[in-house]
Amino acid sequence: MRPVFPVCFMKKRLFKPFCFNPSRTITGKWSLKIFFVAALVLVSGSFAHPETEYSIRAPLAQRSLLLDCCVAGVRIVTVGERGHILLSDDNGSSWRQANVPTVATLTGVFFKNRRLGWAVGHDAVILKTLDGGENWSRVHYAPEQECPLMDVFFLDEKTGFAIGAYGLFLETMDGGDTWSARSISQDDWHLNHMAESAGGRLYIAAESGTIYRSDDKGKTW
Repeated sequence: MRPVFPVCFMKKRLFKPFCFNPSRTITGKWSLKIFFVAALVLVSGSFAHPETEYSIRAPLAQRSLLLDCCVAGVRIVTVGERGHILLSDDNGSSWRQANVPTVATLTGVFFKNRRLGWAVGHDAVILKTLDGGENWSRVHYAPEQECPLMDVFFLDEKTGFAIGAYGLFLETMDGGDTWSARSISQDDWHLNHMAESAGGRLYIAAESGTIYRSDDKGKTW
């Protein structure tokens, strides 16, 4: 497996092995009922997404690993590990944590104006804010893919893209409320960063020195 920078993977064990020993259980039909109920709980838990976890407010959050930042009006917004999103309204002299519904490492953030923004990260999580980063909602989440998102970019308030490891390319046409995946290349290079030139061309910096360019606002690359 090729390394992914600046992110890393951590596989979590979902549950301990379940061993059925008839000699140590209640005999008769109740033992079978107990066994099947327990098995159903374990199996269903392995496929369902866990309930939303919120990033813990930590006094030293501003000293944690921070991976991207952007400007939203006069505010600076930065994102990083453990779902930390920090806000500064005094050019970085002081910081405070936002209300964030994930503990996944966040790797990219983008604001279209002073209020509307998005952030992406591990577990293919995508967050959206409507109030300048004070509060966020989770609009995409796919931990089972084990494929982190690395960056997010919007052409306007409706059309946007999120890119990540192994060629992961997501797009939205409704402001980030829903996302669909498509392929932009036969290769599966990690897609690290997206930017727009003064002339309106879009560029993606990818793995192994690869750069993708779009001259039609992301329709083709």
